[in-house]
Amino acid sequence: MIFCTLALKSFSQVPTTDIYLLDVKAKHGKFVFTNPQKISDWKGYNNQPYFTPDGKSIYYVSYRDKQSDIYKYDIGSKATTQFTNTPEDEYSPKLTPDKKYISVVRVMKDSSQQLWEFPIDGGIPQRIAFGYDSIGYYCWEDNNHVVLVNVPEPMNLKLYFRNAGTVYGVSKSYFVVKNVGRSLQMLNNKFMIALFIQKPANKKDSINWISSIDSKGNIVQIIPTLPNCEDFALGPKNTLFMGKNGKLYKYRIWKDKAWTEIADFSNTDYKNFYRIVFNKKGDKIAIVSYQGKKP
Repeated sequence: MIFCTLALKSFSQVPTTDIYLLDVKAKHGKFVFTNPQKISDWKGYNNQPYFTPDGKSIYYVSYRDKQSDIYKYDIGSKATTQFTNTPEDEYSPKLTPDKKYISVVRVMKDSSQQLWEFPIDGGIPQRIAFGYDSIGYYCWEDNNHVVLVNVPEPMNLKLYFRNAGTVYGVSKSYFVVKNVGRSLQMLNNKFMIALFIQKPANKKDSINWISSIDSKGNIVQIIPTLPNCEDFALGPKNTLFMGKNGKLYKYRIWKDKAWTEIADFSNTDYKNFYRIVFNKKGDKIAIVSYQGKKP
């Protein structure tokens, strides 16, 4: 089962997931992970961690009392504060490129899934991308370009341009990639290169890139995914990371020839993990662990 951004209220059993924060040291291709800390302070669903660019905070989703909201964890003080508190459910927090808002996928009362942005310093949220009501996942290229993936399956990837002259409008679709996974990353914002997983009928999934400045929408395959895995992270030096069976693997784009195991977490409290994310500096990693069946 792919656990999408779809409202958790539709599930009879909400997965129990936790977020762990670890320090990372990397030298000559060798990685050391130390000082694990569980940062989620609620027993239940805690997921989708996002490091702020300055590396000081982590925004994440927590499902509490039948309600999904965004919470903020301050790494220095280890304090957790609630960021959204609305009747709707919010998922997938990210800082907008202009650094003024936290954007989210918001599940409305009619079950539509919309893209919204909340002012960082408080204030009235506003909707982005009117006309698109089944957004599951997304990533920003710049303040006017956002890559969107719809739900439910089969999921398709689209790049939209938010016209600067039309505050709420999405004016143009540049490309469509069919049958993609839930992981999205930006490899290079200058050249608008987005990374994604394609899931063809032969089940030979792969991580690929596509650039919005390429008018033909050419897709470049980077490397096959680890078997039956669809969550990847992008770390420093254009390095990809994936986890499987308690082990973490890396693949450096343009340099490595295959996935290489770099850590074994099988004897830790977070041995069952799937989602991972690095901070911008590359000296910290957030890992999402799960209990029971993989979400």
